[in-house]
Amino acid sequence: MEERDEVGTGAPGPGDADPTADPTAGATAGPAADPTADPVADQGARTRRLLLVAAALAAVAAVALGVALATRDDRAPAAQATEPTGTVATAPARSATPTPAASGASEGPATPAAPDAAAPAPAAPEGAPPAAGGPVPVPPLGDVAPATGSGQEPVAAGPLTVTVTGLEGVTTGAEGIGEIASAGVVVTVEVRGPGGTQLDAAAVAAHAGADGVPLRPADTDERSAPLPAALPGDGVARGTYVFAAPAAGTPLAVTVLLRLDAPAVVVQGLVAP
Repeated sequence: MEERDEVGTGAPGPGDADPTADPTAGATAGPAADPTADPVADQGARTRRLLLVAAALAAVAAVALGVALATRDDRAPAAQATEPTGTVATAPARSATPTPAASGASEGPATPAAPDAAAPAPAAPEGAPPAAGGPVPVPPLGDVAPATGSGQEPVAAGPLTVTVTGLEGVTTGAEGIGEIASAGVVVTVEVRGPGGTQLDAAAVAAHAGADGVPLRPADTDERSAPLPAALPGDGVARGTYVFAAPAAGTPLAVTVLLRLDAPAVVVQGLVAP
């Protein structure tokens, strides 16, 4: 009995818990806080770091804004010179009215505008002669179309050939009643064909200018020598006809009738001497 009492009232052994110990004293609560740390100093450091980051961001934003503005300024002129997508810019139409000289600038003689290629050429005054070598109107010479030629080239009319071989400027004689001396032109005509061919309708006339005005014949002039009534044996005949002359350089046309069964001859491309 004495042994049990000693055991029950004895000091606690190594395996017995201390009834007076704090049950939370042995628990692990993480790293212990530094008792020397200053909470106010830590808060100031964090504030300074935030200010530095904000300043850096502001500097980057300022640089980016400057680059954007410079790029926009560089592109502005090019953008102004182009139209919106899908359209082509066109230059304004040139005004036909000359621009007045600037104020204070000396005014020189106006430069004439270049003629419009599409505008029709001005019409020649009525009665003006056509250009040399142009056709001169002649009246109808029968139901058959006339044979035509130019200058001194031979013109065939059936079996005959007609050539105007000469134009000479002269002063006509005043041999007949009412005639007066004036400037004239002598027209020489040569006809070739079979010898003995009858020229039963031989007649020569001259027309001048754009209106084909007939020239007045000077039949009494001593140089006048009409074609014969028939070709001689060698088949060559010449006739000389004197007319009042138009102004020098006026286009002329000479018409020749030879036979009723042969076409008339019209010679263009002649010019009054």
